[in-house]
Parts: sequence; structure tokens; C-alpha cells
Amino acid sequence: MKPNKIQWWIVICSIMVLVPAFAQTDPKETGKPAVPAVSEKEPAKPAAILPEEQRQMENLLSQMKQWPLAPARRAANAMIAKKQKAIPFLLILVRTGEPGQKEAAAYCLGQLKVASAFPLLVECIADKAMRSRLEVVFTALVRIDANRAYPILLRFLESDNQTGHTPALRILGGLTQEKHLPLLQKLLEAKSERSRKYAIELIAKIPTAWSVLLEALHDPSPSVAGYTVPFLGKWQSEELRTKLQEFAQHHDRRFQSFIILIMIEQEDAYNLVLFKDAWIPELIRAVRSSDYFVQGAAASALVNVGFRTDQPEITELMDKYLVPILIETLAGKVYFREYLTLRPIGLRKLKQLTGKDLGPNMERWWAWWNTTSSQFKAIRLLKGISEEQARSLWIEYSQLGLVEQRITFVASAEVAAKFGPQNFVVLNWNQTREFLNLLQEQKFLEMEAEYGQQQPNLGHIIEVKLEHYRKKVTVYSPDPGALRSIVEWMLLMQKQNHWQIYWDESKSPDWLEWYQTEEKWFLTAPNAEARNLRLKRMILSNYGGLRAQDRDEAALELLDLMKENQELQPNLIQWGLFHVRSEPELPERLEHLITALAMTHDPSAISNLCEFLISRLSTKTRQWMLIVLYQGDDKLLHQYIRHPNPYLRATAAEILGKRPPQELTVLYLTALIQDEHIVVQQSAIAALGELKAKAAWDQILKIVQHTEASPVLRQAGILSLAKISPQEATTIILPLASSNDPGIRGAVTQALAEIGGTTAIQTLANVLRKDAVKTIQESAGLALSKVEPKPEALDVLVNIANQSTSLDTQIIAIQAIQRMNYPPALDPLGLLLNHAQDIVRIEAALALAEQGDVRAIPVLIANLGHPRYNDSIRKGLEELTFFSTPDPNVKEVYENWWQVHQDLSRDQWLLEAMRSRGYSVTPFLDYLLEGKKNKEMIPVWIQALQDLDWFIRAAAAQKLNEFTGQSFGKIYYYTGIPTTRKIAQDWRNWWMQQK
Repeated sequence: MKPNKIQWWIVICSIMVLVPAFAQTDPKETGKPAVPAVSEKEPAKPAAILPEEQRQMENLLSQMKQWPLAPARRAANAMIAKKQKAIPFLLILVRTGEPGQKEAAAYCLGQLKVASAFPLLVECIADKAMRSRLEVVFTALVRIDANRAYPILLRFLESDNQTGHTPALRILGGLTQEKHLPLLQKLLEAKSERSRKYAIELIAKIPTAWSVLLEALHDPSPSVAGYTVPFLGKWQSEELRTKLQEFAQHHDRRFQSFIILIMIEQEDAYNLVLFKDAWIPELIRAVRSSDYFVQGAAASALVNVGFRTDQPEITELMDKYLVPILIETLAGKVYFREYLTLRPIGLRKLKQLTGKDLGPNMERWWAWWNTTSSQFKAIRLLKGISEEQARSLWIEYSQLGLVEQRITFVASAEVAAKFGPQNFVVLNWNQTREFLNLLQEQKFLEMEAEYGQQQPNLGHIIEVKLEHYRKKVTVYSPDPGALRSIVEWMLLMQKQNHWQIYWDESKSPDWLEWYQTEEKWFLTAPNAEARNLRLKRMILSNYGGLRAQDRDEAALELLDLMKENQELQPNLIQWGLFHVRSEPELPERLEHLITALAMTHDPSAISNLCEFLISRLSTKTRQWMLIVLYQGDDKLLHQYIRHPNPYLRATAAEILGKRPPQELTVLYLTALIQDEHIVVQQSAIAALGELKAKAAWDQILKIVQHTEASPVLRQAGILSLAKISPQEATTIILPLASSNDPGIRGAVTQALAEIGGTTAIQTLANVLRKDAVKTIQESAGLALSKVEPKPEALDVLVNIANQSTSLDTQIIAIQAIQRMNYPPALDPLGLLLNHAQDIVRIEAALALAEQGDVRAIPVLIANLGHPRYNDSIRKGLEELTFFSTPDPNVKEVYENWWQVHQDLSRDQWLLEAMRSRGYSVTPFLDYLLEGKKNKEMIPVWIQALQDLDWFIRAAAAQKLNEFTGQSFGKIYYYTGIPTTRKIAQDWRNWWMQQK
């Protein structure tokens, strides 16, 4: 039963009396040490609470049942805002509430850092009903007192509540320091294997604790000892690596095998050589052991050794014995306890040794080995390439990240003939020799295997294969860095040889013959125009036979080719129209294909495309129709404004309104005002306004003044009158600002933006202040952001933003100031950062953030966590600072960041962000120091268009625009991957032309 007000007050007073006692006793009386009270001053009694406030808080507490849904979070934030007044209510709730309420109360108490809540939160941990809700409770304990919370959470890892182990472990990971090592060593003695694993994971957070983990390799449980291997395998410590060398003669073969696996992981992760001369005889002896774990670990290590030596004994092992040893070891037919530790490393080494990936099924490996063993040669490190060997070259390039691509190059058309051209880019002999010279210049065969900090799905990989020799180099960065010259050459070769993908099997079933014919032609192509026409023919002849992915590229390439040269033969136009009709749906490539065909300006092509689009009429095809008809001349458009279909008539009228005015055009459009379809009438009226057709004034005026006419037509007419004659239109339009029809009032605001002047600005301001419909206010705000003179409009908007009594009106005014994109508007926005209303301050800060003004940062940081604006604030801070954090204490992280960076320029912040991601920032230094633009910055910015973080992509697009005066589109946080890829590709193509 819900307690009444008197009962609430009795409970509140009781809890305040009992709080000190709670702080001294263990709530569950489990025999564990009592938690000492924190000596933190808190009010001895609650602050005075008015009945209305009590009712409000009771309502908020009730809403908190829904935690973690948004309404409950808003209620919790409202309770936090009440500070001391809320504490008694929260203390009751965390002890007696429902599970959702307890979790919400824990969140609030943690945010408020209420020391007396600590024992109650400890009690929550033992509550079975809270088992799936413990992360918030743990976080609250840590916020209140991290030192007291650490041993409690550590002890929790020994409990049977496994659902809470993951959040406890994650939180402890962020707190663990060297001072906690004794507690963790004690946890290493726990009976539970799972608890000992947790101890290992936490000890791995302490940079100096590697010796403790080495001891853990002696754990009797292979699961626990093996769990230590990956942590030590990634440990960055010269002391550890020196210590590992001492175990070559160790008597404990099991322990030594764990050490071997750690050394393998260290070599692979950091491109080191740890298996030195003292280890070689030990590994050769161990690989003959009858213990499968010892044998498998040694065989895996010998794969690493064999990659860098030509010693006959090792190469014989590589070719004849290591493969069957690894297969047998990994098959699991003979049980050994350390199998699960060896398996992932052994399987990786088996793949490296053979160059095959047959998966984890060892039966498949045995079947392959039984047929291959007699002629098998193990993969070895490629150290040199002769010209004779080069004809067998196989090169693979992979780019991972936001923009992904994989290209395979072969130096022989005969190899490609076996598989078909869609799998390869075939290099001719001159190109192959050029590639060899480039490899030599860049010292590719001497490069390290990996550069940068290893991370999945990000980087550039080049692998060169020659028979059973391999050389693979990976750069973990959006910028190819050490591989840049080679990558740029490969992309150029792909572009030059892209014609190979358009093999028309129906016309030339012999790939090799087709390749030789076409290669000869492309090598001797007379000029760019001839190449352009040939490529267009190849694309349209073979488009239907391509895979969907290749059709996407082909349609885009056809469009680029049409932009260069709009010539296309009639038979190819018919092929293109056939492909348009053959697409079962409306994929993005269809827009590219339709646009390319329309660019021929061929009346037949335009007619057929229009008929197709009318048959598939939708919002999307309506936009495509505009693209198609835009390519027609005025004569063709005059025919289309008499077309039976109203949407085609309307589209033709809309386009004619954007062409230079002609007397015949005005006559046709004026006649369309009487059309039977309203969509056509609307387009005609709008077009006449665009053409400033004075001859149509009377007809349009009649529609505007006729109150029974369609509101849609009246709205179009109002805007047209303002464009035809702003002065005459003013007296007609102003009285309509008080119309009862919101649509008419909205049209008036748009018309006043066209008319401009003091009267228009004052009228718009009045609408913004007083109109009862928010959409009309927004329309007035938008009009004020466009109207001239701008200084006068700015003064009005600033006045409204400062003094309006309506918060919504203030917000609209601030957003209008932002949209003006007017440099003098920055200072008034800056002054609004000190406004009494927090919403006004936030809106002003977000507006300044859009303009790259760093004055917004302190206000944005101060309001992180705001229930309404948090996401926008995070985006604004990311865009301004080029920095983001996954840390849950985001506010504290940004505060620390600002303390360090506030005296540096924004360009320096960007430089730091680029450097931290692995980009080459050397070309930027002259720009930072002396303001000199270095053209070498351009390819780096182009690479940054593919960054995983949206704010780096956005900054790169903006900088490219500033540096070059070119623009292929802006990037925002909501810009999709296909659009981003298109922008990046356009910049790459432009840069290649410049070079």
C-alpha cells in the first residue's frame, strides 16, 4: 500500500536517525568485517521540504520504477538536481524500493556522492533481485569511495553471481593500481578457477606485475595458466623479454612450453626475434617429445624461426615434419590438458606455414596433406625477386576501415585466364617491372611486418607472393604511411587497367585472346576521347553480366565518363535503356545510369527514361525525373508541358522556371495556371515567379486574393508575387500575415524574406514573437536568417534571443542566428553564453560549435549529461575538439582535456588528433608555424576522409575545401557511408588528375 504523507515523514525521520547505525554494521550480518563510516559532513536532518515539492518527488520516485528507460532517467536527473532535499527519499528507496527504483536510487546517490549510502549499496549487492542490475550499484560505490569499494568488488568476484562479474571486472580494471597487488595475489589463491582468472586479468593492468603472472604459469589448472599467455604475449617490457631468454634450459617442460607460446605471441605482436641461438637446439629436441603440448609449442615456434633462416636442418623440418606434427597435435585425438591454450596459436602457425586456410577441421588438413606432402614446400619469407621469377608474382592489396577495398594483381594473363578477369588486375610486363623497381626503391622486402598499434578493421595490407615465398606488410592506420607510394601506384594501376572488369564473355569467350587484343588497343589508344568512348561501350555492352557490386562501380564510372564527354552512340543508348528497364528495384546505381543516359541530351533517351520513371512513380523517381528533364532543351521541355501525365508537365514547368526567360515559355506557363491538376498549377505559378514574369501578375494576384481558391495555390502565388515585384507585393502580402490559415502565414514569411527591408524584418519578428503555431515561428526564423539587410535582421534576432519570455521562441531565434552564417553574428552568440537560462546557453554554445568557435567548449562541458541535449553536446564537443572518449565519466575527461588544451589553437588540436591516429603530419608543420600551405597535405586529408571517426572526416573535407577551393560535398555526423565513399573517391580522382 502506498504510504501517505505522514507515513513518509515518519520514515524520513527514522532513516536519518538510523543512517549512522547503518554505516557501522554489516547489513546482512554475514560475518564479514563491518564497513567503516566515512568521515564526511552531511546534514543531520533533511532540508525543509514544501508539500508541493514532496508530491513532485513522490511522482519522480514512482517514475523511477521504469529504470533504465528514458522517463526513469529523466526522473533520476530531476532528483539529482534537488540535491540535499532528495537524499532522504533516495536512502529510503535504495533500501525498500523495487529493483528498478533501487538501481535508479543507486545512480542518484552515486552522482551526489552520499557517503551514508555506502552500506545500503553494499546491502544491495547481496540482494538476489538485483543480480542483473549491479553495474550501476558498483559505479555508485566507486564514486562515493573508490578505496573502500575496491576490496568489496574484488570479494564479489568470488561469489556465485556470475551475471555481475563482468561489470565488476570492468570497473575494477579502471581502478587497479600497484597498491592493489597484494589483494590480487591473495585472489590468485582462490579455490575457484574463474576467480583466479579474474585476478590474472586485473594483475595485467599493473605495468610492473609481469613477474607475478610468470608465477601464475605454474598454476595446476591449465585453464588458468593458459589464460596468462595472451596477457604476457602482449606485454611491453624489455625486462620481461630478457627474463624469457633465461628459460631455454628450464627443467619444467610444461612451464617452458607456456614460455615458448608467450615468446611466439611477443614475436608476432612486436616483430621481434626472441628465439635466439640458445633456443634452437632446445626447440628441435622438444619437437620430438612424446608430450603433445611440448611438441606442439615447439613446432609453432619453429615456424617463426624458419621464416628468417635458411639453415638446412630447419628448412627440412619446415618442409617435411612441422605440418604433420601440428595437424596431429591440433586434431585432439590424444587428450592433453593444455590443448585449448595451444590450439589458436598452433592453428595460426599451421596457416602461416602452408599458406592454406582449411579451418579448424583437422580431417580436411589430413586429406590435403596426404595428397600434397611429397611436393610440399613450406611458406618462407620473401627476400628477393628476380625478373624471371617476377612473371609468377601475385600481389594483394587490402584497405580496411570505413572505405574497404581489396585488389589482387597478377603479373601473368595466363593465370588470370584460369579464373576470369573479375578476380584480378593483370599487369603487363612493363607495369610489373615498374612495380619491382618501386619495391626496391621503398625497400619493401626489408620492411617490418607491422607498423602502428594493432587494431582490427583498420589499416593497409600489402602481401607479395612468389611460389611458396611471402612478404606481408601491414600499416594499422587510415594513412598508408610507409606503404603510401606503393598504394598510390596500385590505385593508379587499378584505374588504368579497370577496363579488364568489362570482359564480354558472350562476344569473346576466350579471356586470354580478349585481354591481349584490348591491352594492345589501350596501350596505343590515340587520345583520352577515344579511351572514353571505348570504356563506355565496354560498360554498356557487358553491364548485365556483371555482379551487383561491379554494376555499382560500372554505373558510377559511366557517369564520370559522361561528365568528361557526353557523346554516346545510339545503339549504346538503347543498351543503356535496356539495362534501366532490367533493374528489378530502384538501387542507387540506377540513378547514376539514368543520369548518364540523360546527359546525352538525346530526345529519345529522355522520353524513354521519363516513361520508365512515370511507371515507377515515387518520391525517389520524382527527383530522378527532374534530373532527366533538366538535360532537355527548351524545345523539348515545351513539348513536355503538354504531356498527358501531370507530373511530367509539372516537372517540365519547374525546370523552365530555372532557365533564362523566353516569351514563349512565359505564355506556356501562364496557360498552365488553368491546368486541371493542382500540382501542375502550383509548379507553373512557382516557375513564373522564378522568371519574374510581370505578364502573369494579374492572374496570380487574382488567385492570391480569392479566399476560396486552393490554399496551396495561394501560398505559391504569394511567393511568386514577392519575386516578380517585391515593392508592389508588399502592400498585398503584409495584411495576410494575420490570416487564420497557418499555411498562408507560412507563405508570407517566405515572401517577406524575398522582399527584405525594415518593414519585412519587423513583421517577421512580430510573427516569431507572437504566432501561436510553432512551425510558423520556425518559418519566420528561417526567413530572418535569409532576409536583407543582415545587420538589421541580426539585431532583431539577438533581441528576441535575449528578452523573449518564451523559451521555444528564444531557441528558434538562436538557431536562425546560426543559419545566417554571418561572421558578425558570432559575438552576439558569445554573449548569450552568459544568459540566465541554461537552455539558452546550451543552444548558443551549439550554434557556436557549428561555426567552429571554441568559446562554446566550457558551456558544452558544463552541460554534459543534460537529459535533452546530451547527444547534441557530445557531437558538438567532438566536432570542436576532434576528441571523443568511451569513458563513462565523460564530463571529467573533457574537463581534463580542456585544462591541457585550452591555450593551444584548434589547428594544433587537429594535428594532435591526426598524429594519434597514425597519419603523417610532417607536411602540416609549415602550415602551423608559418601559415604556408603544403600540397603534400592534400593526400593526407584525402586519406582522412576514410577515418573511422566522423569528426575527422568532416574536418578533412573542410580543410580540402579551404586548401584547394574545390568541393565534392560536406561531411556531417549523419552523412552515410555510401555518400562518404563517393566524396572520398571524387577527391582521389581529382588529386590524380592534378598529379
